[in-house]
Amino acid sequence: SFLKEFNLPDDLREGDYLLTVEATYLDNFSHVVAPFKVSKPIYLYAFFGIPVWLILAIISFLSFILFNFYLYKAHARKKKRYHLSLNMDLLPKVGDRSIKLGKIAETNVPAYYNVDDLTTHAIVAGATGGGKSISAQVVVEGALEKGIAVIIFDPTAQWSGMLRKCDDKKMLSFYPKFGLKPSDAKAYSGNVRQIHNEREFVDVRKFMNPGQIQIFTMSKLTPQQIDVFVAGVISGIFKTGPEEHPGLRLLLVFDEVHRLLPKFGGSGKGFLQIERACREFRKWGFGVMLVSQVLSDFVGEIKANINTEIQVRVAEENDLERVRERYGLDALKSLVRADVGTGMIQNAEYNKGLPYFVSFRPIFHNTRRLPDDILEKYNSYNESIDDISYQIEQLEQEKIDTFDLKMELKLVKDKLMTGNFTVVDIYLEGLKPRIEKQWD
Repeated sequence: SFLKEFNLPDDLREGDYLLTVEATYLDNFSHVVAPFKVSKPIYLYAFFGIPVWLILAIISFLSFILFNFYLYKAHARKKKRYHLSLNMDLLPKVGDRSIKLGKIAETNVPAYYNVDDLTTHAIVAGATGGGKSISAQVVVEGALEKGIAVIIFDPTAQWSGMLRKCDDKKMLSFYPKFGLKPSDAKAYSGNVRQIHNEREFVDVRKFMNPGQIQIFTMSKLTPQQIDVFVAGVISGIFKTGPEEHPGLRLLLVFDEVHRLLPKFGGSGKGFLQIERACREFRKWGFGVMLVSQVLSDFVGEIKANINTEIQVRVAEENDLERVRERYGLDALKSLVRADVGTGMIQNAEYNKGLPYFVSFRPIFHNTRRLPDDILEKYNSYNESIDDISYQIEQLEQEKIDTFDLKMELKLVKDKLMTGNFTVVDIYLEGLKPRIEKQWD
């Protein structure tokens, strides 16, 4: 046996060849022919001048990246709380009449709301501790900053905190997440009145001051009395016959509105008037916001007249079932897992009418209601102001020049709106003797 090696010539072209081997030994002769192929290894080939090995390396690298990206996305989807379809292009954008609510949940994209959409009214619902009050108060703060007059009907006096700036350390700790600074905290110009008699007439025209808030606390009234009072307020608005107005100019907020229903102690009269308000207030530029722990008790009656729903975490079975039937299982799962302060918003004009989630920014005003002694001071000042206003009206009927008195009374009201009690006392001390002198 022989083993022979030989090198192929360097200039040998690729292709099929025959190898002929001849052997002689003594007078014997033998030969054999074997085919063979000359070719380059695949890694030496090139496409458009790029070696195949490099192409394979790039493909392998990209496959590795894509595979890991897929794993990351799968992990992110698993961690994600909110799985609803969202088209950012179909959401409200920043503008003269838009208010900033916070961020689209699980993103850094700002979430806006068109304040004029409140003329088609809104309802904010959710269990205690789910963040419904914060959500509603963020909307109200935004309306005030757009120069909208706001009137609150508050059964607990909780909204009175809007008259003082936020000093709650926990609330302030959320500011940086929304690009805010502690210096952004502020109080809102306004007044608070305690309602003692459910038959008291409230002329809302006197409280339609742009950018100011008027809070009527009803903590001294029973559910039945609150029902009568609310019914009277709305009925009184219809009797005054406001002028038509484009866009929002007055927002009326009814907190804990479920108390008006018979199952919670109300007679239903107030609720019927609210339903009427939702049908007809828009032409006057009036908006209604209902804040409730329960949504399912209302939607059957007034959902056709309320265009915006903000739903935070709920515990009520009927509300959960309603979300599942209307928006699907993904919406229900997302709502159940929602963080405190994150709400599901639905408006026919946004996101093709499909719900989406917003993480509401922290509030600028105080999280605590005003102490009882401060509320009593407001009541005392308001009684004095009402008495002086009435006396000035009577003096005018006696043909007395009251221009200076009215201007000074306006200063008293303005200082009370900012909570400057010291200056209010000074003005009242000077105003009361002057009115007595006019009577003399």
